[in-house]
Amino acid sequence: MNFLFKYFVKDQLIFNSSWEDPAIDRKLLDLNKESDVLTITSAGDNVLDYLLDSPHSITSVDLNPAQNALAELKFVAIKNTSHDTLFDLFGYGQYKDIELLLDEFKPSLSPSAYKFWTNKKHYFTSKLPFYHYGTSGLIARGFYYHLKLNKKLRNKVNEMVNCVTLEEQYQLYLELEKILFHNIAAKFLLKNKFTLAFLGIPDAQSKLVEVHNDYHNMYDFIVGSLRTVFKEFPLSQNYFWYLYIKGQYSKETCPNYLNEENFELLHQNVGKVKLVTDTFYNQLKNSPDNSYSHIILLDHFDWFWEDKETQLKVWNEIKRVAKPKAKILFRSAASNRNYLIPEIQNEIVYRDDLTSGFTNRGRVGTYGSVNFGVMR
Repeated sequence: MNFLFKYFVKDQLIFNSSWEDPAIDRKLLDLNKESDVLTITSAGDNVLDYLLDSPHSITSVDLNPAQNALAELKFVAIKNTSHDTLFDLFGYGQYKDIELLLDEFKPSLSPSAYKFWTNKKHYFTSKLPFYHYGTSGLIARGFYYHLKLNKKLRNKVNEMVNCVTLEEQYQLYLELEKILFHNIAAKFLLKNKFTLAFLGIPDAQSKLVEVHNDYHNMYDFIVGSLRTVFKEFPLSQNYFWYLYIKGQYSKETCPNYLNEENFELLHQNVGKVKLVTDTFYNQLKNSPDNSYSHIILLDHFDWFWEDKETQLKVWNEIKRVAKPKAKILFRSAASNRNYLIPEIQNEIVYRDDLTSGFTNRGRVGTYGSVNFGVMR
């Protein structure tokens, strides 16, 4: 990780929502009551989605204590309050009595999470929604003010959000793309290390795109991926980008954990999650042999793709803690697996038939590939 990325990761909330499509994950993973899952926390949204399949256990790891504090607040809210309160907090992203709520939650929150949210209670009480906070939230906030100042752009965005057909949405997006991205400022920002660090993209991942992504540079990758997202998926079914456009979810367009029909099941299952603040490698080292039936790495390999020795160390630990025929799922900014050591390429039976093509990568469009298979 570069200096900028380390600065933004340290005790700062980077991701206020998860950016991996859990609909893809659950289709591939086929979780059940015997599944023991190891994953990375991010914002905790996908962990909650996995709970809808009632696995035996989920161990969720993140090096950043702020990310675990966010997940913990979601879990405690599900355990200790109503769906309406949960949706106010993480659907609309505003809750004026957050101080009273935190005091109510205090016995259930870890001391570190309670302290974090006591210091960040303005995330829920200001005029701006929760999703305009955290480092990635600053990007959404910038877009919000851009819309506020640019009436033409604002009208186009509103048209796209409310359009009826996918074809109409795509044509409106192409008009928006010209306004938003076909200019010197946008090209500078999307090639700038400072901006990319805000987005949670380390230098290593940018270099990986240059070498192993079909677009070969971050600007073309982001713009090209967004173009395909708005061509393939209606916004009414794509809560990831609906959130960044609107600044909050709606009851109709939101993650599964915010759907009222799922609340009781999540209430029953949320105690199955163990949150760990540590490196993913340390969690592997500290886990007994044959611990996990499903290992989900998000884009973890991207962060050290040039360090073959670290890849091998991580992979050897994965093999040790994996149950026989464990399922492995990871994403990458790369379009291929050539950046991986031979062991990772050859010791998984990959199901590319299930993951090839843009729609099989999910509604987000922020990755060049999804890789899934069963360990040999």
